[in-house]
Amino acid sequence: MAAQLLAGAPVADSVLDDVKIRTRLLIEKGIKPGLGTILVGEDSASAGYVRKKHETCEEVGLTSQHIEISSDAPPTALLEAVENFNNDPEVHAYIIQHPVADGFDFNTALSQMNPEKDADGLHPVNLGKLVLQEEGPVPCTPAGIQAILVHYGIETAGKHVVVIGRGPTLGRPMALLMSS
Repeated sequence: MAAQLLAGAPVADSVLDDVKIRTRLLIEKGIKPGLGTILVGEDSASAGYVRKKHETCEEVGLTSQHIEISSDAPPTALLEAVENFNNDPEVHAYIIQHPVADGFDFNTALSQMNPEKDADGLHPVNLGKLVLQEEGPVPCTPAGIQAILVHYGIETAGKHVVVIGRGPTLGRPMALLMSS
């Protein structure tokens, strides 16, 4: 089989259209959905990803809040930010942008999140649901890849699939999705 480049833009547009509709329906019920982001450190690529998330929130009608933590802040600052979003009724879901600066413990912060507010699907409870093939949030990039495969009618069931990488945000969750 020859390699084929798959355009993600049509899939992304479809997802955004769906989110706009769902957001409008929630607003009509008196619920203004909100996303929170936590950025730890001064990584320019991560800052760009977070900025894009907030632009997209505005585009689809979501509110958004951002907590930025300097790399020289005490490690407890991340846990305080997590607690802040856990208790904020205007933040319905949030992410901790990965990677975090040296000296901060991403896994500890994830485990302190309210799993019901875990927008990335990386909390241990949510990854456990993925392992057990139960309904729950799916990490964003693997979910996007899966949506692209479905959009183009590419069936993976019963096939050998190679996943390059084993990181917590893409490789491991993608392998779990492909094995189900």
